[in-house]
Amino acid sequence: MRNLRKIGKSFRYTVLFIVIINILFIGGVWIYSTYNYFNEESEKIKQEYTLREKMRVKDAVNQVIERIEYHKSETEKILDKRIKERAYEAHDMAVVIYEKYKGDKSDEEIEKLIKETLEVIRFNDGRGYYFGGNINKGKLLFTSNPDYVGEMVLDYRGADGRYIFREMVDLVKEKGEGFYEYMWAKPGDTGYDHRKKSFLKLFKPLNLWIGTGAYFKDVEEDIKKDILNEITHRSPDNGKYIFVLDFSGKLLATEDIDQKKDIGENLWELKDDNDIKIVQELKKISVKPQGGFLNYNWIKPGDENKEVPKMTFVRAVDGWEWMVGTGVYLDDIDKTISTNKKILMDQMKEILMEISLFIFLMGGIIFLSEFYVMKKVKRFIDESETIYETLINLSLDGIYLGNEKGEIEDCNISAYKMLGYTREELDTLSLYDFQKNNLDDLSAPKDIITGDSYEERIFKKKNGKFIFIELNSKYVKLNNKKMLIAFVRDITNRKKMEKRLIELSITDGLTGLSNRRHLLNQLEVKLKEVNAEKPLCISMIDIDHFKKINDTLGHCAGDEVLKEFARILTGNLRKTDLIGRYGGEEFLIVLPDTSLEEAEKLMEKIRLKVYNSSWKYPELRVSFSGGLSEVNDPKNMSLENIVIKVDELLYKAKEGGRNKIEVS
Repeated sequence: MRNLRKIGKSFRYTVLFIVIINILFIGGVWIYSTYNYFNEESEKIKQEYTLREKMRVKDAVNQVIERIEYHKSETEKILDKRIKERAYEAHDMAVVIYEKYKGDKSDEEIEKLIKETLEVIRFNDGRGYYFGGNINKGKLLFTSNPDYVGEMVLDYRGADGRYIFREMVDLVKEKGEGFYEYMWAKPGDTGYDHRKKSFLKLFKPLNLWIGTGAYFKDVEEDIKKDILNEITHRSPDNGKYIFVLDFSGKLLATEDIDQKKDIGENLWELKDDNDIKIVQELKKISVKPQGGFLNYNWIKPGDENKEVPKMTFVRAVDGWEWMVGTGVYLDDIDKTISTNKKILMDQMKEILMEISLFIFLMGGIIFLSEFYVMKKVKRFIDESETIYETLINLSLDGIYLGNEKGEIEDCNISAYKMLGYTREELDTLSLYDFQKNNLDDLSAPKDIITGDSYEERIFKKKNGKFIFIELNSKYVKLNNKKMLIAFVRDITNRKKMEKRLIELSITDGLTGLSNRRHLLNQLEVKLKEVNAEKPLCISMIDIDHFKKINDTLGHCAGDEVLKEFARILTGNLRKTDLIGRYGGEEFLIVLPDTSLEEAEKLMEKIRLKVYNSSWKYPELRVSFSGGLSEVNDPKNMSLENIVIKVDELLYKAKEGGRNKIEVS
């Protein structure tokens, strides 16, 4: 019996020892594996967060760079438009003065009145002025520099040795008007080699030439100011802001409210708490072909006097010695991971205490405690899955997990909301079920999703509508299966905005017709189709006495006349015809595949229609004058000469009494 008791006691202790060892071993293994799993998942979430934010900040900076590059490309167009419009205004003033005083005063007296009117006018913040002279006299009548007035300037040479004024006079003699680029002294700057462009126009009644010009540098500086003002007056997006520095370290613009006071300050020596010279490092990175990222510590808005990890993307603006950047604070994801880690450590402490208690309890209590531990394990797993699922569902992008065939196995909330399906419906579909390669040909073959790619595609929603999306995808191996992870972002609104910008760039804002640049591009295309069997006719028309309409009824009435006039023209032209507003009250009409006889009948019909139309103002009678010409061999005439020809016919019609079409 004593031996049996010893055996029982020994067995009991042996079993207890084995149970304790097993509990300690299993508990230790469980704690170790859980902690490792937590670290791996935390690192994965952190990497995904960092990658997503990298893409966001890079895209934000590239959008600003693209906008800057667009404005840079428009510099010469803006300059040309400004000076041409100003020169036309001066010419119009000369016409008004001449018409008012001809017959009452001599040509010399009228010339003096024109000179006195134009020489005092300034524009563009005082930088712009008019200059001009008489072709027959070879000297300047008026300019901003009185030293040149009355001087014989035809033999004057510029910094590059060209006879500047002689070439200007030759230009207006030959073409009547045109642009002229040269080197000239710039007020406030040294030297005579500043790039300048002028537009010159001939005033035929007195053989006067009138011009105005602008420096490329001034127009570029105006564009820079507009861009910096636009950035400075925008608000930051939840602590994320765009900033602009020059290569010397001066802060030029920022969206951050707290940093706006530092605009104009030099931040070249600015350092973080790790002695990283932030601006100097940003400059080194910005000059790389596609820019780059810099990690450093920086004070986060709202966290006063506390520097947190930050990642910034910066890229240089070619030719301007600017760098544009934006960044993201990385402490948000660290806080989430730190909170989860504290929860895990607290749970581990509880489990260790429970294991210690289990060692001193009988086998029955051990088994009950085991059940309790398993319950705690399940709770921890559920909490971990909830945290992971919450992080994924917080993304505004649709996130898909699919197999090699593209069949969807899992997705976040944004994924099915974006396409209008339920979660259960998506489980039966493939990514290829939404994809459409071409809205004009919905049956076109679908591109294969290759993975490791970033591309734009078209998806079809459940309600039949189409959206444009950015697809960022990658194939990974999960459980020995090739799986596709895809991030999908809806960029439909961005595409609509891009389309709208294109429409605005080719349309006249008042009349809704093609603008001058777009119409001339269309005309250039049509001229390539012209031959003797397929002639083309062009008409330049101008509303008679339009200035009188503006002066008597007001500019609002003038605008209404322009819009109604455009509507009448459009309503009486054929679908194949082209029309656009050429400038002011001038319109250019292109009649493809039309003989001169057919075109004359059509334009006469339109002239009568306009003249006999009723207008909002009972006392108003509107007519127009025009020039009409046929082109059957464009090889012998340039686009510019064709337009000049119909413009000359237009002025001939005006001189012949107006309300008529001159044909040639």
